[in-house]
Amino acid sequence: MSTASVPELIQDLTHQDVSKRRDAARGLREVADRARAAIPALIGALDDTDADVRSWAAAALGWIGIPEPAAIARIGQMLRNVQEQDDVRHAASSALERFGEAALAQLLEAAKSSDASGRRFAISALGDAGAPPNMVLPTLINAMNDPDLHVREFASFGLRDIGAPARVALRQMLQDGDLLNRIRAASALLQIDSSDKSALSLLKESLTHADLEARREAVDGLYYGAANAESALPELIRALDDDNALIRIRVASCLEKMEKKCIPAVPALLKRLTDEEEEVRCTAAQAIMESGTKDASAVPALVAALNDEDPSVRFCVATALGKIGQKAAPALSSLKRLLNDEDEMTRDAAAAAIKRISR
Repeated sequence: MSTASVPELIQDLTHQDVSKRRDAARGLREVADRARAAIPALIGALDDTDADVRSWAAAALGWIGIPEPAAIARIGQMLRNVQEQDDVRHAASSALERFGEAALAQLLEAAKSSDASGRRFAISALGDAGAPPNMVLPTLINAMNDPDLHVREFASFGLRDIGAPARVALRQMLQDGDLLNRIRAASALLQIDSSDKSALSLLKESLTHADLEARREAVDGLYYGAANAESALPELIRALDDDNALIRIRVASCLEKMEKKCIPAVPALLKRLTDEEEEVRCTAAQAIMESGTKDASAVPALVAALNDEDPSVRFCVATALGKIGQKAAPALSSLKRLLNDEDEMTRDAAAAAIKRISR
């Protein structure tokens, strides 16, 4: 926390030493509740040659929260500037979000950008800007069809946060002829209402669709709606055998998020510990660890995986064995060898597992 006064910080915003300018902009962000007098100087700092100064200046203006038109206009330009650094553009979108409805026009304009990063920042901010739903719904619905994955995800989150007012539009999308549109609508609906049977049914069916993108979108939809993905366990278990490694990874991530609810999937996850793709093995190991399984029948496959070349796999498997407890006694000799593992986290996990198993 800066100990300088607001007048001193304002003065330092134009100091020739860039570190002084950075500290001043950051300091004004920290004392935003009493920095109203700094608004003109902070608007000037938005044109500083240093990206950190510009970023902190935008953040400070957002936290001060007074919707000064000149500040909103300049920050909007920063967000739309494809030459600007992403950190600065992110700070700009966050500031506009804090200005709320007064800055809505700037965010809506940035959401039309030909630049994917600009659209991501704008759509993310729109979902949290607190504007009336009818003012942002059309843009968020349109963004569900964006070619960029992250834009679609942020749009989905925004629709989820809007909640009930978004249902009518999403249910209409659910009837759309385009499969990917329907899957994305189902994903958003499931986040709003985890008991929506039509949305869940479509996502489950799409896990076996011939189109890779449809399967990926379906897995992602279940991941974000994991509160109700338990009823999709049979379909997710089968999807662990998908020919595409990316699908296997995403399915394992979905199961990991379900924690104890994914215990019925542990036998299928154990098979993935020998997958040819390292990230599949790693994610499967993480899911098994998070499941907290106590099944002794899992021990042989877990012991074999202690020899995996990936330290993340060894760490997760050692932790999983520890959670099984005394039933994992056959793993003790292998775990003791890991006490000399090159990876510190693996060594610690092995020591903790040995302690739990030996109780």
